Amino acid sequence: MSLPERMIVLFGAAAFGREGGRVQEPKGRALDRAPTVELEDAIVQLHGLMSAAQRRMLAFIAEFDRRCAWRRDGAASMEQWLCARVNVSYGTATSWVAAAAKLDELPATATVFEHGGMSWDQMRAVLRFATPQRDEELAREAPGWSVAQAEAIARRELAATLSEAELALDQRALRLKWDLAQNLLKFWGRLPTAEGAAFERALERVASAAPHDPDAPHEARLADALVELASARLADDADADRATVVVHVDEAVRSGNLPNGARVPFETARRLACDARIQEIVESAGGEPVGIGRASRQVPGWLLRMLRERDGGCSFPGCGRLRWLHAHHIVHWADGGPTDADNLMLLCGYHHRLVHERGWRVEPRSHEFVKPDGRTYVPRPEPLRPEIKRRFAPLLT
Repeated sequence: MSLPERMIVLFGAAAFGREGGRVQEPKGRALDRAPTVELEDAIVQLHGLMSAAQRRMLAFIAEFDRRCAWRRDGAASMEQWLCARVNVSYGTATSWVAAAAKLDELPATATVFEHGGMSWDQMRAVLRFATPQRDEELAREAPGWSVAQAEAIARRELAATLSEAELALDQRALRLKWDLAQNLLKFWGRLPTAEGAAFERALERVASAAPHDPDAPHEARLADALVELASARLADDADADRATVVVHVDEAVRSGNLPNGARVPFETARRLACDARIQEIVESAGGEPVGIGRASRQVPGWLLRMLRERDGGCSFPGCGRLRWLHAHHIVHWADGGPTDADNLMLLCGYHHRLVHERGWRVEPRSHEFVKPDGRTYVPRPEPLRPEIKRRFAPLLT
């Protein structure tokens, strides 16, 4: 039996549940004495097996994503879950998730990939422009392309054409209206073509970069992006008085409200108080102001820079978002938590809400995240289980 055949048998034994002990590496056939032609064949055939295994993994990813099962571990997306669970880069996770979703629509192309007819680099380029209507065509032609050819064809197929923009400045408008009965700010507007394209691009850019709320549809994520942009503009305003949002907090009923009467949930007020230009006026049961919170609550610039250097991005496992971060007080400042590095961590908006309003918490000493059910979430790649390792034992020794 040749070296690639033995490798395939070993792989099949592990993959299909055969006992590893039935397949043994023949004595006297050490790898350093294997013929070069067999080494070459083994490399090529094992690459084909990698493609088959990767196709199956992508199918599992697609189904896991359809079930939104990543929510169980506090992730905001399938990509984040993969980053945390198998410790791959966000770029790798993104390409896997995108490929998993698209291959379901391309059965012929997927079959070629699974049988080793295309490499992952070829497939990734083809998936950029593949459509169900061209599935059979690409399954026939793409295996003959080099990676460079596949990428060149992708660039040509996706070339964008510039459309003429018609200015309509006289029609631009934005209307704002508070609906206090529903506790909502409603707005409606219109923009000319060029300005509308810039507005849309800005929102899409922010929304796509954010670890969005998995329960929210695309329209809700765009609304979050608009709030992010507005909040950033307030944070940059040199006039603190004009840029301050005042939240009145009633200590008796544990609730808050804005000056116009709009209601703010107590936990939301606590989240806002972690690190934002928020002035909280704590009131007694009689409505008399009794304080404005600790003066040291707001994280100064030098400390925020230290946190960025230490944490690198959002501290939640698998997230790592680099922009629009909040400095979270692990022990809330209202509960006596200090505003110092040991009691602070950077969180993105989604994971900040996860901790304040969705039942998660952070252990003060270990900084580990704890799920609402009390279990500590410590994601990491797992070693091979003993039964799997036994099946692969001849290949690993």
